[in-house]
Amino acid sequence: MLQGARLQAVTSHITPARFATYLTATQNNTSAALNLYRWNIEMAGAMYEALGVAEVFLRNAVDAQLKLWNAAQPPHRGRGISYNHEWVKVPAAPLWGVLNPRRRGAPGNYSTYDDAFRRAENDRNARAPGHRRHGHAIDHDDVVAHLTFGTWNSLLPPEGPVYNATGAQTKAASGIMEQRNPACLPPSPRPGCDQVLGRAPS
Repeated sequence: MLQGARLQAVTSHITPARFATYLTATQNNTSAALNLYRWNIEMAGAMYEALGVAEVFLRNAVDAQLKLWNAAQPPHRGRGISYNHEWVKVPAAPLWGVLNPRRRGAPGNYSTYDDAFRRAENDRNARAPGHRRHGHAIDHDDVVAHLTFGTWNSLLPPEGPVYNATGAQTKAASGIMEQRNPACLPPSPRPGCDQVLGRAPS
C-alpha cells in the first residue's frame, strides 16, 4: 500500500476534478480513493475485453445473415445489378438506403463502403513488409472489420420489434429487421408509415 510521499506523488498526477469523485466515495481517505481508482481501471479493462469479444461475435453473426439475405435478393430491375454476399459493396434495398444515407448539407449520398474500404486500405498500407497480409487486396472481410460502431447500430432496430402500418411485426428474409419510421408503432400508426426508410435509387 502506498503511503506518505509516494501516495502524494501518484495522486498528484490525477486531475483534482477526476480524483474528487473517488475522494467523495471514500470520505476523503486518499489511500482508499486511490485503491478505488485502481479498481475502476481494472474493471474498465475487463469490460472492454468482454465488449471486444461481444462486438466480434455480433459483427460475425450479422455479417453471416446479411450475406445470405443480400445474395438471395432478385436483380435490380433496370440497372442490371445482381446481388451477392458482398452486402456492403452492393447492397440491395432497403439495405442500400441504410448504408448510403444522405447527409444534411452534403452533395450526394455518404458511402459506408467507400469509408470502410479507405480505412482498410490505410491499415493495409501501414503493415510491415513481413506481415502475412502485406500488400493483399482488400476483401469483404476487411471491409466488414472496418465498419464503424455507428454502422452496426444503424443495422439493428432501436428497441424491441419494429412494426409496419398494420401493426404486424416485419422481418427481412434473413431475420434482420426492416428499418421503418419509429413513429409508426401501433396502435396508432401515422400516415405514410408503410414506407420503408431507405431505398435504392430507381
